[in-house]
Amino acid sequence: MRKYSGLLLILVLIFSALLMGCAATNQSSGNSNESASENDKGNKNTGKDVQISFGGSAPGGVYFYMVGVLANLLSEELPGINVTNVSTGASVANVIGIANGELDFGLTYGSLIKEAWNGTDTFKDQGEQKMIRGIAKAYESPHYFVAMKDSGITSMADLKGKKVSVGPPGSGAQYNTDIILNILGIDVKREFLSFADAGTALKEGRIDAFGQSGAPSGAVTELAETSDIVIIPFSDEEMDQLEKETGFYTTGQLKANTYKGIDQEIQMPMFTVYWIAHKDVDDETVEKILEVAMDENNRKTLVDGYPLWSELTPDIENFEKLGVPFHPGAVNYYNKNNLK
Repeated sequence: MRKYSGLLLILVLIFSALLMGCAATNQSSGNSNESASENDKGNKNTGKDVQISFGGSAPGGVYFYMVGVLANLLSEELPGINVTNVSTGASVANVIGIANGELDFGLTYGSLIKEAWNGTDTFKDQGEQKMIRGIAKAYESPHYFVAMKDSGITSMADLKGKKVSVGPPGSGAQYNTDIILNILGIDVKREFLSFADAGTALKEGRIDAFGQSGAPSGAVTELAETSDIVIIPFSDEEMDQLEKETGFYTTGQLKANTYKGIDQEIQMPMFTVYWIAHKDVDDETVEKILEVAMDENNRKTLVDGYPLWSELTPDIENFEKLGVPFHPGAVNYYNKNNLK
């Protein structure tokens, strides 16, 4: 009996030693892989399919359609790279998604990029977001307010006391609507509806107006096809006040016939929308993506899909005035092709 007990003890000791050895090997192997992964970031592809998440907006928003067109083109033209159009709350949510590593690319405003980098205003609670990098300027965007033609609303001052959808929570539309109403001292009853729901609510009389960034917007286009709408103009005095107090709005015009029934240019604030990336997106991947997006033949496909892609340009100088660097992969592409 004692002989068997001794044999059992020896077997237990041998088995324990083997387990400890395997654990040590696995731990060493895990640390090695983690280190290699960190060293590979931004340097080379692993040969596996590359999955890119591109933050757009909620359905009905300008970003949703723009990113959808670009994502389809890139996925078709680049074997091994799959680009997904991720539905988000738009500009603010896209910056947060990139900052958290949940998104690779996104569209957002220049003003938000500066705030995020410095950890101020919208991002004062999150702190400095130093993982943001520039890719390109997407387009110049207007911000405006939509009401029904029979509402009697013809000026920004007429919105006082009215029920206004400012946009989905965390969206660029909400960001701009809040800033503009606050600066102009216009108190409203705020609603937070999606772009599509805002159009329906306006048509049904549940709200009096809604704020919209970007044009043409799918939600506004759809509404204008079935209802008579008005786009509210900004006065010269209102534009002077917005330009002076923000430093990032400029005075622009919504082109006539952007929407059905709108046959004159309308004065409103404009701002810049940029395509940004997380700093760890692979350099070679960024170069390949820009080769496709900037190609003249492909540009026609993008513009046919959504006209605002006609404004796609590097705009390096203006972006760097925000104090934020461009992505190395984008810099490589622009230098090789003498683009600025």
